[in-house]
Amino acid sequence: QMCIRDRSTQSTWGDTLNLSEFIDSAELLIKTLSPAERARIFDGPYGSTKEKDCTFHPSINKKSAEIAQKLRPYGSSSLYDHYHEERRAFEVRMKEKRSVKDKEELRECIFRPVLVSKNK
Repeated sequence: QMCIRDRSTQSTWGDTLNLSEFIDSAELLIKTLSPAERARIFDGPYGSTKEKDCTFHPSINKKSAEIAQKLRPYGSSSLYDHYHEERRAFEVRMKEKRSVKDKEELRECIFRPVLVSKNK
C-alpha cells in the first residue's frame, strides 16, 4: 500500500490506498504531466532500457549445469514449462475436488415436498 494525499477530502499525507486506488491515482497523475515530464520519467535511466545497454550476460559453468540437471525433477524441459504443467495439473485436481464437493452438497439438498390434501 502507498501513502498519498487524498484530493477528495484534502486530508494530510498518510492516507493508505489499495492497489486499485494507487493505479487510478498514478494514471490521473500521468495525465496531468507535460510531454517533457512524461518523457523524462518513462524514457529516463529507469524507464527505457534497451537490450544493447545491458552489459551483464549471466552464465553458469559446466559443473553447475551438470548438478542442476541431476537435481531437476522435470528432466530436460524448461523450468517455465515444468511449472506451467504443474499449475495446469493443480487446476485440474482443484476442479475435480470442487465437482465432488458440489455433488455431495447436491445429494444432501433433495427437495421432497409433502402434499397435504384437505378432504372434508
